[in-house]
Amino acid sequence: MHEVRAEFEAQLADADQICVRLEYAEFLAHAGETQTAIQQYQQVLRSAESADMPQLRAMAVNQLACLHRQQGEYDTAVVLQRRSLAMGIDHALEGDLAADLGNLAVDAIAAGDLSLAENLLLRSLALETAANSQAGQAADYGNLAIVHGLQRNYRSAIHCLRRALKLHRQLNDVRAIGCDLMNLAAMYEVQQRWDRSESLFQLAVRVLQVDDAADLISRAKSALTETRRIRQLRAFDAQRN
Repeated sequence: MHEVRAEFEAQLADADQICVRLEYAEFLAHAGETQTAIQQYQQVLRSAESADMPQLRAMAVNQLACLHRQQGEYDTAVVLQRRSLAMGIDHALEGDLAADLGNLAVDAIAAGDLSLAENLLLRSLALETAANSQAGQAADYGNLAIVHGLQRNYRSAIHCLRRALKLHRQLNDVRAIGCDLMNLAAMYEVQQRWDRSESLFQLAVRVLQVDDAADLISRAKSALTETRRIRQLRAFDAQRN
């Protein structure tokens, strides 16, 4: 980590290239160095504005919105996301526009405005479908599932999760497949369909072990243990009655 940072900083000290700073910002964000990543993306944004590079400018603003959202700074994230959305509209950047709509939908979910979130996600999904972006479609279906789940429309939530799962399988995104299976299990769990929930958590563990996703494997195993405990308790109560 320290060696990589030192290498990036040495390159930037020698020549402040936008591509190097962008790569450095992406590295920091991935490493969880959120505040430092924000500082680097702010410099990328200033360089993009000076060089009149609208697509890079929109991307930098979008990444800043995501990072502020990760820090729980939702008001700042919303302002930045709307700015990114306006840039996408002005310059007809369809991919960026869809991402902005999806991220604004996430902000709307956090704010409890489920109707707005659903509307934004459907608009984003239409753009992602037109662009044939499987990853974008899968993300929108996953977020639509959250909206429907919060609305207690579990049938629609499960339908959206199955669409997301199908797309992630086509992309061979093992980590995302595992997350979809865990979310499906959770949807069955809230409906007290314990057997179905248990089998999906078991499948999620097996899938995630292929990717060696330790954090998600731990979560899936904990959920599986709890689901089994509840199912066994209910079976015991049924026998007593």
